[in-house]
Amino acid sequence: MAYKILLVDDEPLVLTSYRRLLNRYFEVDAASSARQGLELLENNGPYAAVIIDYLMPEMNGVDLAVEARKIAPRTSRLMLTGRGDLEIATAALNRGNILFFLAKPCSREEFLRAVTTAVETYRRPQGSVNPTDSRSQKAFLFLYQGLKSWAQKKYPKARESLQNSRAIFQELNNMDDFARAGFFLAGVIIEGDLESEAQNKANKLELLIEQTLAYYQERGFPELIYPDKNLFFPALNWAYRNNCRAEYVARILQEMEMLGPTNALLQVRTLGPLQVFFQDRPIFESDWRNPKAKKLFFFLLTRRQKKVHRDIILETFWPDMAPQAAANNFSTCLYDLRQVFGPELIVYRHKLCWLEPGLFWCDLDEFEEAINYGREKRASGQEQEALSAYSRALIFYHGDYLEEYLDEDWVLEEKNRLQELYIEALSGAAEILAKQGRYAEAGALMEEVPLLEICRGPFLPRMIDYYIQAGEEAKARKLLKSYREKCCEEVGIEPDLKLGELRG
Repeated sequence: MAYKILLVDDEPLVLTSYRRLLNRYFEVDAASSARQGLELLENNGPYAAVIIDYLMPEMNGVDLAVEARKIAPRTSRLMLTGRGDLEIATAALNRGNILFFLAKPCSREEFLRAVTTAVETYRRPQGSVNPTDSRSQKAFLFLYQGLKSWAQKKYPKARESLQNSRAIFQELNNMDDFARAGFFLAGVIIEGDLESEAQNKANKLELLIEQTLAYYQERGFPELIYPDKNLFFPALNWAYRNNCRAEYVARILQEMEMLGPTNALLQVRTLGPLQVFFQDRPIFESDWRNPKAKKLFFFLLTRRQKKVHRDIILETFWPDMAPQAAANNFSTCLYDLRQVFGPELIVYRHKLCWLEPGLFWCDLDEFEEAINYGREKRASGQEQEALSAYSRALIFYHGDYLEEYLDEDWVLEEKNRLQELYIEALSGAAEILAKQGRYAEAGALMEEVPLLEICRGPFLPRMIDYYIQAGEEAKARKLLKSYREKCCEEVGIEPDLKLGELRG
C-alpha cells in the first residue's frame, strides 16, 4: 500500500544514505547500474518516483531518464549529480522530462521536499502540487509514514501518523488531502483493530467516513482519488456494507471497476490481480480456510459452465493419494468452501460439483461476450460497433488469467486460450483503427501484444508499418531496434524485418 521509490546510483554509500532516509516513508528499491534500474522499473513497478544519478558507467542519467520515461511515463523522474553543469541540467529537463535537478550533496530537507512533490505529481498529474513550506511537507511525510506502517500491518503507528497528517492538513486548510488522510485513517481502523473496540469507536468511524464521502460527493468523486482506489477500498467497502451512503458508494465502486452487478451474490475478477467479493465484501487471503479450498474454488470457476465429476477433482488435486484419503480431502475442502460462500453457491449433488449459475458474476464472461459481439459485428460489416466491443473487452484484461496458479496445467490451458482472445481483440481493433486512418492508435495497440507473439507472429511488421503510416518513422526505427534486441535476449528469435521492406 505504500508508494514505491526507485534509486539508481553506482555509489553504494549514496544508495545506502538515501535509502535510509526514505525508508521511513516509502518502499524503496535500489539499483547500482542503469541496466538494473531499467529492469526494476519494468518488472517491479509501478514506482511513484525514480531518482537517478547523472554520472554512471554504461549509460548516463539523462539517457536513463529517456528510457525510463518510455517504460513508465507516469513515474516522476529526479536527477542527482555532483557536477553543477547547466548543460546537463538543460538536457535532463528537456530530454528526460526531469521534474527536479538536485546537486550533490543535497540537504535532507531539500531532498525530501523534492521527493514529496514528485510522489504527489505522480499521484495527481493533472493537479498542482507545491509542498514548499515545512508544515505542508511534514503533513505529507506523516501521510507516507502512515501508509508504510499500514502496509507493514503496524496499525497503531499507522493510525498515529495519519492522525498527525490529517491534523496538519486541516490547519493548512488543505481539505482535499485532509479528506484523503481521513479515508486512509478509516482503512487502518477497519483493517487494524476495529473489532476489538467499543461501539462508540464504530460510531466515530461512521462519522469519519460520512464526512469524507460528503466532501467528495460535493467536490467530484472518484476523480480526486482514483489513483489511490485500492487504498480507499476498505473505507468504501465498509460504507457500502454498513449502509453509509450505500447507493452513492456502490456507484463509485462500479465506476472504479471494483464491483460487479450489485445483484450478484459473488463477484470475481481473474484477469490480472485477483478480486473476490461475496455479498459485497472482499474475500481476503485470511478468509480462505485453507489453500487447497481456494484452489478448488478457482478450478470450479474455470469450469463454471460445467458440472465437474468428483473423480476428475480427485485426479486433479490428489493424483497420488489413495482413493478414500483423496475423497476425505475433497470433503474437507468442500466443507471449507461452503463455510465461506454457503451451500447455495457451492453445489454438490450425485458426485457432481459446480458453482450455481445466476448467483455469480465473473469478468471472464464479460470479456468473452464482448469479443464474440465484436466478431459478429465485424463479420456483418459494422466495424464501428465491432471496435466498441473490442475496446470493451480490452478494459477487462488487466493481466494473465489466475497469475498465481500458472504452474497448474488447467490454469495454463485457460490462460493461453484467453490470451489468444485478447490478441484477437487487439489485432481486430488495430485493423479497424488503421482503416480509419488512426495509425498511431493502431500501433499503440500492437505494442500491447505479448512479446513472444510479437517475435514469431505478424504483429511486429504491422506495428512498424502503422507508425510509418502515422508519419512517426523515428519511433518505428527505435521500436524495431528495441524489439529485435528483446526478442533475441528473451525469446532467442531475431525478427527478419527491415524498415525499407515496409515502405516499399
